Amino acid sequence: MPEVAGALLLIIIGIWIIKFIRKRLKKLPIWKNYDPSIATFTITSINIAFYIVLFISAATMLGVPTTSLIAILGSVGIAIGLALQSHLSNIAAGIEILILKPIKSGDFVLIDGYTGTVKKVAFFFTYLNTVDNRLVIIPNNDIMNKPLINFTAENYRKLDLNIGISYSSNIKLAKEIISKILSEDERVLNEPDPPLIVVNNLGESSVDILVRAWTKTEYALDLRYTFLEKIKTEFDKQGVVIPFPQRDIHIYENK
Repeated sequence: MPEVAGALLLIIIGIWIIKFIRKRLKKLPIWKNYDPSIATFTITSINIAFYIVLFISAATMLGVPTTSLIAILGSVGIAIGLALQSHLSNIAAGIEILILKPIKSGDFVLIDGYTGTVKKVAFFFTYLNTVDNRLVIIPNNDIMNKPLINFTAENYRKLDLNIGISYSSNIKLAKEIISKILSEDERVLNEPDPPLIVVNNLGESSVDILVRAWTKTEYALDLRYTFLEKIKTEFDKQGVVIPFPQRDIHIYENK
């Protein structure tokens, strides 16, 4: 019976030590640099490893062959790994996202055809709220293996538009109108580059004027909407025509 008593004592002391280590790990300042989920996952993984070592040690004291235990645990691990292969790949991708941070909560992104705001990045899935407030749940593995666009990753964005005017319209006047609208909007920045207004293309039915201007990311969409509305209003006032496809329909009466 000394072996049983020794094994029980080892388990009691081991559990106390593991709990003590867990508390100490939680207080490490290193976790401040990472998402809370990373800390939870890492500490839990370390705990599980300690409990496995404790279990093997106690079983060895009771006379159970160590090689047999390791073989059993290895077989169980392989079986679980094969059964949960897709889930494990999502966990691995989730850890990559949380550490590398290509996206984070609050980012406005385009992922796998879905545009919206990142609500939460978990170990298996990333939760996305679309513009019309639908919840999209995307497996993390898909995020790490497909291109994604993060619209809010940078502090500044560039307004990039092509404005078409008719060949009969005055190019100089159109550029002056665009320049005036941009200069009157406080959201338009002159750094890192001043606004660019140039003829970009002579198309089949229009002269295309390229407009580029820097703004803060938070203003990018609103600036685009208000700029387009002001352009149309001012062009109409000053006789600058924006061409559009037209079709003539001729009706013949069969007598």
